[in-house]
Amino acid sequence: MMIKINFVVISISMLLAISDLSGSIIIEEPVVAMVEEALTKETISDISTNVMNHLVQPTDESYRVLSYSNKDELVESFSPYTSLSLAKKMVDLYYREHDNQLFIVPTETPAWFVESNDYSVDAVTDNHKVVTQTNTSDLYGTYTIHMDFVYKQSQGWILHDVTYEY
Repeated sequence: MMIKINFVVISISMLLAISDLSGSIIIEEPVVAMVEEALTKETISDISTNVMNHLVQPTDESYRVLSYSNKDELVESFSPYTSLSLAKKMVDLYYREHDNQLFIVPTETPAWFVESNDYSVDAVTDNHKVVTQTNTSDLYGTYTIHMDFVYKQSQGWILHDVTYEY
């Protein structure tokens, strides 16, 4: 007698959680290992371009942000492109609140992904890929950027973290 059993295993490969600067724990949606779309060159390009375009908000002459009044609003607005933890890290670095208004810190944008340069994609799991690229710029010299992409059932691919080697 032969018995055939069909089943699907869904594993939660990681739960994204970080502690913000105030010590509060931020828990994000579990990353489920059912990837429905590949991490394509177009997806990498679209997300990296949207993150950088979103990071640099329109301001008035005193660097007051025109579209958002506080960091929480701006952090939340990154949700189509990044994890909550990455958005919070970026907003905390480049923005300040003062008198119930949001201001960008006048500085250079970070070293970033260069769409026209070669890069590698390494699979950590089916739903976690690391894009690695080495670039050279006048401001940063030679640097390697590591972009961690994760797949979430509710959003598709998002940028979870960015690290650098200089």
